[in-house]
Amino acid sequence: SSILSFARNYSADEPTELFDLNALIETLCDNLVDTGNQVYFTSNLNRLPIEGRILSLKRAITNIVENAVKYGKEAQVNLQEKNKEATIHIIDQGPGIPEHAMDKVFEPFFRIDPARSPHTIGTGLGMAVARDIIQAHGGNIELANNKTTGLTVTITLPLK
Repeated sequence: SSILSFARNYSADEPTELFDLNALIETLCDNLVDTGNQVYFTSNLNRLPIEGRILSLKRAITNIVENAVKYGKEAQVNLQEKNKEATIHIIDQGPGIPEHAMDKVFEPFFRIDPARSPHTIGTGLGMAVARDIIQAHGGNIELANNKTTGLTVTITLPLK
């Protein structure tokens, strides 16, 4: 709980500012590609101004994209704007998440099945921190298994 409290307080202490969400996501995806990850970013937007805590949102989105790469070998990241909302889809090609664990992955220290991925290191905090940050921005995060394989994480954030 102290780690989550630290993350929450750090985010709350960060000032809000106006920034380009499209540029932020494109840059974080490019950085992951530069380190050898398979990350593909698409957007039909040139700019998408949003007011928020830039470092916190970067951390939240990075956590989710890194999970997609870690568990699904690659991440397809798509940004759209519709009805005064930014929608980010992160799609992987991994095994997905069992239906009974969909809500549990947002609990601190929960890992689906360490035996299924013994070589994957993690604390089980990434999704909990990401959800807290996204909700603190008035947004939402949802998970859905794809029909054939993989998982889609959908983040929505309000635009002013």
